[in-house]
Amino acid sequence: MLPQQFVLLYLVYGFAFVNLGISALQQSSKLNSNFAFVNNIKYLGYFGVAHGITEFVTMLTWTGLYNDYYLQMFVFNSLLKAVSFVALFLFGANLLAPKFKRYFSFYISTVFSVWLMIFIFLGVRHGFVQHIDQPIYNIIFIRYFMAFPAGVITCIALLTDASAIRKSKIYKIAIKYRALAIAFLVYGLLDGLIVGYHDFFPANLINNDMFMEVFGFPVQVAKTLTGITINLLFLRIIYIFNWERDEKLQQLNQSKLVNDERRKLGREIHDNVIQDLFATGLQVEFAIKKEDDDLQQKLLLDIKKSINHSISSIRKFMIRDSSKVIDVEEFNENVKMLVEQFDKIIDAKVSFAYRIPDYNLGKLTKDTATQIYYIIQEGLSNVAKHSEASKVEILLTSSINTLEVRIMDNGIGFTMSETSSKNIGLNSMKQRAKQISGSFQINSEKNTGTEILISIPWGNISEQN
Repeated sequence: MLPQQFVLLYLVYGFAFVNLGISALQQSSKLNSNFAFVNNIKYLGYFGVAHGITEFVTMLTWTGLYNDYYLQMFVFNSLLKAVSFVALFLFGANLLAPKFKRYFSFYISTVFSVWLMIFIFLGVRHGFVQHIDQPIYNIIFIRYFMAFPAGVITCIALLTDASAIRKSKIYKIAIKYRALAIAFLVYGLLDGLIVGYHDFFPANLINNDMFMEVFGFPVQVAKTLTGITINLLFLRIIYIFNWERDEKLQQLNQSKLVNDERRKLGREIHDNVIQDLFATGLQVEFAIKKEDDDLQQKLLLDIKKSINHSISSIRKFMIRDSSKVIDVEEFNENVKMLVEQFDKIIDAKVSFAYRIPDYNLGKLTKDTATQIYYIIQEGLSNVAKHSEASKVEILLTSSINTLEVRIMDNGIGFTMSETSSKNIGLNSMKQRAKQISGSFQINSEKNTGTEILISIPWGNISEQN
């Protein structure tokens, strides 16, 4: 290929990653989600912007316009390229389980620190031009120890997340996750393993010349196509995230409209129907007092009894419908009011944290919200009766797969053999959790407080919907 064609390739390649980075950073400030992908999207943004700029700098070196600054551009490019791979590595590591995240974060920070110290030391001692003349050190650390593992880790993390998302029945995002995982794996292979020919393994076997011989086109073409693919897949995933979020919010708004209509109907029944029936009852009662005929009196008494029964039935319906069922859109507010009530009547300080995005709230059913409300109520009652705590925490959180309720206190605690006096309350909580396909777990020891954890799978909640 001609130098002008390489310049064009690096321009397109750099633009694809800069666009990816800017889009990711913009979305990181907009989206609020329990998806690890969204919560760590900023690292993908840093990677995209930094990596795109390095390709622009490489493009400038191909033009030959700034040869006087070649060394400075090389040093800048090396530093920025290493930073970009660290950002991609952290993006992938943060999608994994915490225990793996710790190890991988330690690995990449160690590799980067060692590379940076030696890079600066050799540059100061022998001149940075040595890194150009003898690139083995940079290739091993930046390409083999950073770029390639970053692509592999990101691929594994996205595939793991895709499986979890598939269980939540969000199939469109799961498919795009898998495609993006493969794209990052290809990227890791191309940018991490395919380097210029050098007289050391594996650069003497796996290199740009080998790629050209096998595929018939330069590796830069494959890199550019991979960058464009990653960019398009990312934008598609964000589009689906936004669409899913809007759909859930629309469902939530529709549910709110339905419940508003029900409350309006309840008020109309109370203001019109019940009042009319009550007035009719008074009229019948007046007629009874004025009528002498025994049969008519009996009929009128039956009518009055029937009317009173209707009034009682309607009242029972309204009480049952309005006080025992928690509306989804008012779930947070209802729990907050419950916590505030207990905070006033018990000696302990009760705090409440609610961390469920609206995106997930749309998947919540009225029955699930109601059962959770009464589980928390029963938990607070148990604290008031038995714990002697000075501090109580209620925490509602969500992840990709579950909705979690934690009730924690710093009271006297108990052993499981001592729960006979509390069995009714605890069994009630356990049964309510079971009704909504949730798990119920108690952690408590003498004088260490108590923690109750209820975990409800989103998948089961969605099936109820």
